[in-house]
Amino acid sequence: MNLLGIDFEDWYHPELIKKYHKHETFEPIVVNAIDKIIDWLRQNDTYATFFVVGELLELGMVQRERKGRSFELGVTPAFMEYFGIDADNQNELKAYLEQALTES
Repeated sequence: MNLLGIDFEDWYHPELIKKYHKHETFEPIVVNAIDKIIDWLRQNDTYATFFVVGELLELGMVQRERKGRSFELGVTPAFMEYFGIDADNQNELKAYLEQALTES
C-alpha cells in the first residue's frame, strides 16, 4: 500500500505579515490550488491525506495535546458541528467516517 500525505501551508504565516498587509480580509493562495491537486488525484485514482492543521487550530476545530516531542490531535465539538457529524465520542466518529467512505 502506498500512502501520500500533503501538508498545506503558505510560505509565510498570516500573523507575521499582518502589519504589512493592506486588506482587512485575506484568503491564503494555497487554498485556491487544492482543487487542481484533488482533480489530478481523482484522474489518477489516487488517494491522499491533506493536512491544514494550523488553520483548524486557530478556528478551534482541532485540539492538540503534547505527546513527547510531538502532538496528538483531536477534533472538537466545533469541528463536528461545522461538518454536520452526529457523533459524541471517538468510536462514533470513526463509525461515521467509515460509513461515509464506503458510500463515496
